Amino acid sequence: MLKALVATIVALAAAAPTSEIGLRDEPQALPEGVWRISGYGIVLVAEERRLQIYHVSAAGCVRGERYSRDAFAAQFGVLEGASEAMAPTLVQGPTRYSLSRLQALPEMCRRPLRTRDPLTNFNVFAATFAERYPSFQSRTVDWERTTADGRDRIASGEDLFQVMSAMVAPLRDDHVNIMAGERVFSYEGWVGPGPAPGGGGWSPAPLAASLRDYLMGDETPLAAPARILANRKVLLGRLDGDVGYLAIIGEGGWAQGLGEDAPVSAEVAATAREMDLILAELQGARGLIVDLRLNVGGHDAVALEIASRFAAREQVVFTKDTPGDDTQPYPVILGPSQRARFAAPVVLLTSRNTVSAGEVLALSMSALPQVETMGQPTRGAFSDAIPQRLPNGWVYTLSVETYRSADGTELEKLGLQPDLETPSPSDPAPSVLWGRDILAAADRLRTPHTESGD
Repeated sequence: MLKALVATIVALAAAAPTSEIGLRDEPQALPEGVWRISGYGIVLVAEERRLQIYHVSAAGCVRGERYSRDAFAAQFGVLEGASEAMAPTLVQGPTRYSLSRLQALPEMCRRPLRTRDPLTNFNVFAATFAERYPSFQSRTVDWERTTADGRDRIASGEDLFQVMSAMVAPLRDDHVNIMAGERVFSYEGWVGPGPAPGGGGWSPAPLAASLRDYLMGDETPLAAPARILANRKVLLGRLDGDVGYLAIIGEGGWAQGLGEDAPVSAEVAATAREMDLILAELQGARGLIVDLRLNVGGHDAVALEIASRFAAREQVVFTKDTPGDDTQPYPVILGPSQRARFAAPVVLLTSRNTVSAGEVLALSMSALPQVETMGQPTRGAFSDAIPQRLPNGWVYTLSVETYRSADGTELEKLGLQPDLETPSPSDPAPSVLWGRDILAAADRLRTPHTESGD
């Protein structure tokens, strides 16, 4: 999610409000006409070769991105069920976008908003969150009061970007971002004990360097220094006693040449190839540690491809839904891969630096009977980040979906709770930050704590 999100934001922010994205000639099967994507505040006009997006709220309609057919498919997926008996649905990995046909473009979208007026832009921003954001309660934010305070600040002449940033900062949501030219708001929730090496706060770079140097250095807990695979997204090794170790840094970019705008299908294919090689290396292991304690996210479809290598049967692993009376939760089903799989017990390590699609991977694997989770709760940033436009051309994103575990637990903000919670590391020394839980997980796999599934 996060990787795909960054690419989308950068592309949209760099383009004019009416710009066209990825123009090619390959058509998609979505019939021409006007469509509404339920639960997302999107109206879509499908033409023979191009598709135009509109973002709709009670405050008005804003013209969004113009896609070629293939670029639209890369963003929203492929059409399923366009028949009289079944409403058409766009499917992108585990996400399903339900479509309903409109007779005509809504009146407000015939005159879309395009203005720099701060109050108009503020109203669109506030209304979109009020209608689409499902997590105000779990994130303890009173949006009605926040909106009233923000409107007063706009009326007093305060800067629009600063006002909007102050409104969403208390959400502490990794998938809420604002890009206003060179000014960017984003929440960075990366955590670690004390200052990062070299001083300053923690971020993915020093966390990754700490993990990599530890696993490949003289103090590694592995029987031999870890190997870096999958375009530096994977660290692989073994501990004494035939316990495998697999650290996954992100769900995407597992092959060279896959840029930020690579289609999800190419990302899944690259991951599948690498997983075949990884599991071949792990043959004979009595158990496996899957370490997601630094996982920056990526694509949910990639997460499910990885999880399928550990599944023995089809089962519901989570559900998704969006706000709206006409939307319903739908199950996401994980089935066993037809390629190489790993059947021995697994201990999966998580932390607050397990984010987005990394959390989807943890959630999917935690539903499997032979998997035990250990560590700290994940970040709680599950929802896809949906890009929106303001009338002045600024781009922002918000998380509009609700993920629930198979037992119905809502996970946004809460995060996935591990089966065995360990204290947050209190020392940045790699042997504490990383090694403590690796050794504890290995011990559980060497002793009869974890039961193997069917």
